[in-house]
Amino acid sequence: MSLLIKHLNENYRQENLQSVVIFSDGIINRGENPLYADWQPGVTLHTVMLGNARPGIDLRILKVSANREIYSGNEFQVEILGMGQLAKGAKTTLSIFHQDTLIKTLPLYLDARQTSFKKHFFLKAKGKGIQTYHVRIEPLQDEENTRNNQQTFYVEVVSEPKKVLILAAAPHPDLFALKSALHSQKQYQVTTRLISSKQHDFQDYDLIVLHQLPIAHQSEQFVNQIINLSKPKLWITGLSSDLAALDRHYQIFSFQPTGKHTEEALPLWNPEFSLFNVSEVVPELLSFVGPLQTPMGIFKQPSGNQVALYQQIGSVKTTNPLLYFVNTDKNRTGFLLGTGIWRWRMVAYMKHESHKQFDDFVTLWPNI
Repeated sequence: MSLLIKHLNENYRQENLQSVVIFSDGIINRGENPLYADWQPGVTLHTVMLGNARPGIDLRILKVSANREIYSGNEFQVEILGMGQLAKGAKTTLSIFHQDTLIKTLPLYLDARQTSFKKHFFLKAKGKGIQTYHVRIEPLQDEENTRNNQQTFYVEVVSEPKKVLILAAAPHPDLFALKSALHSQKQYQVTTRLISSKQHDFQDYDLIVLHQLPIAHQSEQFVNQIINLSKPKLWITGLSSDLAALDRHYQIFSFQPTGKHTEEALPLWNPEFSLFNVSEVVPELLSFVGPLQTPMGIFKQPSGNQVALYQQIGSVKTTNPLLYFVNTDKNRTGFLLGTGIWRWRMVAYMKHESHKQFDDFVTLWPNI
């Protein structure tokens, strides 16, 4: 029903509608709850009840999440969110198909009258180009609506390495941590340069990471050249960054400095983040790493931002972003508002004698 309301909003907004009548049984079995959908001001919405509104047995897949680009031969994680209604004690099967071929089955058991469920599993990227995957829950006996038991998702399998440029204002241990993490996955080919090198052919790269840039008094032409590139970018801000310049050029970035000093901010994972799929080890990693050095100030978050990490200052949990992403038609951009992630990599090794947790987290960022 939410799709119907969206269709009316998009296609009849200029039709001078006075009222709309919807005939329905009132059961929400796909999409969002229409109570929270946007509706045209001044247009009256009438509803007429039809059929049987009594809920019946129903299993439904609410959401399937997977990273959209995978390197050929790599494993990638898939997360499925679903729910069951009046399905206490139900036992069934969750099946996953690749290009119409069954590749995996998982048991599904519901032990409550109406409960949500979450399934995580890994698949190996095969083929080349856009690959189609289909997820389906085997219907229960007496389940009438089975359309919401299935969903299709797509991933792009690539065989050429993604070229990443890390461009920095000055030498910093963060650069080695970033390069090492990206090199842990064979799909990334990483080049590190200082801004003073003057060798900046950005067209050769698929992702540009800018560490503590732009610097003060840097050429506006150079800043505009970077910002106007139709390539994904990740800005990592620090003491050398000209935050005012970023504020001038990015409407998505709004910062009011309260001084020239920095403060220490611990990372707070946002469980609602959905831009790319992360494993359960990421919140664990963030639970024991130290703070980053972040600029002191007030951050304003325009709508449309995907915040992965918030800032915790001391014991105070704030809504200031620490790591967030903006995905628009022309530019996909990320902001890490702090330096010192090299310490995260060291702590991960001290904890598990492996850099894998840190490396796996950082290698997700190019999926912006």
